[in-house]
Amino acid sequence: MDGNCLKVVAGKIVKKIPMTKNRGCEALTRKSIAYCGRPLGIRRRNEKQFIVADAVLGILAIDFEKETVETLLSITKPIDGIKMKFPDDFDFIDNDTIVFSDASTRYGYLDFLLSFLEHGGDGRIIKFKISTGETQVLVDGLDFPNGVQMHTDKQSFLFCESATAKIYRFYFAGTKKGRLEIFLDNLPGFPDNIRISSSGTSFYVAMFSHRNAENPDNFQRLGECLMTRKVLGMVNI
Repeated sequence: MDGNCLKVVAGKIVKKIPMTKNRGCEALTRKSIAYCGRPLGIRRRNEKQFIVADAVLGILAIDFEKETVETLLSITKPIDGIKMKFPDDFDFIDNDTIVFSDASTRYGYLDFLLSFLEHGGDGRIIKFKISTGETQVLVDGLDFPNGVQMHTDKQSFLFCESATAKIYRFYFAGTKKGRLEIFLDNLPGFPDNIRISSSGTSFYVAMFSHRNAENPDNFQRLGECLMTRKVLGMVNI
């Protein structure tokens, strides 16, 4: 939450890399997140470099040995004419190409709950080639796409759509190239991140809230209350 990425060895923090050199990031506040960074998805690219999806800065590269942070794709750069608002998670297609979720093009990290209230379908999945900076929107019209995980077939990937409690599968290669399928529907909670198991035969899905018909959470209760959702959005919960 303080805009740092940490290197942990044997349970101890041995290095802390801030996402920016901006002042005032030592004490975390709601305001400081906007300029200090909010790293979310992180994966190792090679021995020295990690790639990070930062919700307020964009796609970054971190070198823990050199203690450097490089902006690969700034959040201010338009993609298909629309700027990112919430880079969330990603995975590698290959060492030079990632697919990442832009959870919303209307609401950023500090206002993400408004995306759940609105269900505006303004999220998207984007392919990004690191060496050239080339981007391509693969899927749009999504309600808060979140965790991303490559499938073992190396022709498709899974991603969570948090606001609808679904997991989708998108084929970027092979005979089904370009096809989007529902992988799992009506999950018992709102899915956040997704990662493959060490065996490669199953997936771990983190859920940030439950879904239960007998004991619904607040988002379920608000589902049919359009006016209440509108009022909550106006007061910016």
